[in-house]
Amino acid sequence: MIWLPSSLEELDRVLSERILGEAHTVDFKRELPTGAAANKALAVDLASMAVDGGLIVIGVDEELHPPRLALQALAGVKERVDQIAASRVDQPVSVRTIELPATDPTLGVLLIVIPPSPDAPHMVDGRYRGRGDTTNLVLTDIEVRRIRDQRALRVADLGQQLDAEIAQPRPANLLPGARLHVLARPTTGHEEMLLDATEDGRAWFSRAVVAGRPVAALSEPWSPDFGGGLSMGRRADGWSLTRVDSVEQGDRILELVVTEEGEARLFSNGITRRHDNLLVNDVAVAGLTKRVVLTAQVVVAATRYLGLWDFGVAVTELRGATAMSLDGQLGLRSLPQYSDERYRRVIQVSGEDLERAPDEIVHRLLDRLGRGLTGQPLRVPSGP
Repeated sequence: MIWLPSSLEELDRVLSERILGEAHTVDFKRELPTGAAANKALAVDLASMAVDGGLIVIGVDEELHPPRLALQALAGVKERVDQIAASRVDQPVSVRTIELPATDPTLGVLLIVIPPSPDAPHMVDGRYRGRGDTTNLVLTDIEVRRIRDQRALRVADLGQQLDAEIAQPRPANLLPGARLHVLARPTTGHEEMLLDATEDGRAWFSRAVVAGRPVAALSEPWSPDFGGGLSMGRRADGWSLTRVDSVEQGDRILELVVTEEGEARLFSNGITRRHDNLLVNDVAVAGLTKRVVLTAQVVVAATRYLGLWDFGVAVTELRGATAMSLDGQLGLRSLPQYSDERYRRVIQVSGEDLERAPDEIVHRLLDRLGRGLTGQPLRVPSGP
């Protein structure tokens, strides 16, 4: 979690009251010098903070006690930071730059927000970089392995949670066929994070999720999907949006739950049907997965959480299934059939990826499934 000042006045106040100071996740710089050495130094700062995330404030004199504002010319600085993050760090680091202008809009302070990176640790000039209490470090091989092992453990933990969702008892009268499970959770969130950020969690859920982008119309319809006959309810750990369709063979349930911790989980059955062979609604799988990604976006908007996100998708009872989008395009004997009983994929993404490229997250989660079903990546509905 990274606190960001909203104005120069607020920044000046927290500096003068010694509320904000240099730390593991905060660094002050009076100015951003030009030249190759200065560019490398900034690249080292960005790579070092990308391990845990952090904030660099350009325009604060750190030599004073307490530190004080030292307004700088803003022209071209954002662009330079973006160029250094993209070209001098291996692999490139995603950053967010925010200007806090003064009365003279050409002067001000620049905030460089470095979210935790799923690719950390990063290298500059062939060395892995990290951060100590207030200074940058060159990481040893052991420290690099430790960071990577910790990330692998977090991803494995989400896989176990996904397996628990699959094993959870469901009503006996559910429509038979494949079942879709999608999970999204803030990697380093905290209990009641969403409650802390909203005055009324239920009102937020109704406004931001039920009537917001997660349930908005996308470029093409599919079934099952959210539409008429929705029921909003309370769960032990959050709020739910449910649709139940009863047919002769059983009930088809579609449910989206958002927890007080900012986690989103979706369940849907009835995404397959029997024709001359078993067909899985690949458009529904991609569309519903995107709805969970969009739900994570509105959680970020409410909480201002800028850290990493864990995403997982599982589809069960798939063996022998073919993609519904191919039905009628090829002879039945030529249709590819999925060779495994279950598909499962778990990834970790940055908050910047979540905000800028939600469709890319869906592709990362489902492209392997698409290749197994159709020989190519699944099509992701566009919008909203």
